[in-house]
Amino acid sequence: MRAALLPYEGVSRGLTLMTCTGAWVKDRETLDHRVVVYARQVE
Repeated sequence: MRAALLPYEGVSRGLTLMTCTGAWVKDRETLDHRVVVYARQVE
């Protein structure tokens, strides 16, 4: 999970959005998929 939140190599300023989707996993109390969107600042 930590690696998914780190910026891409060479990107100093950006934005990471993450949301959960999919089926509910009751024993883990979470959804089974993540959608991650990365953006970088354009200078």
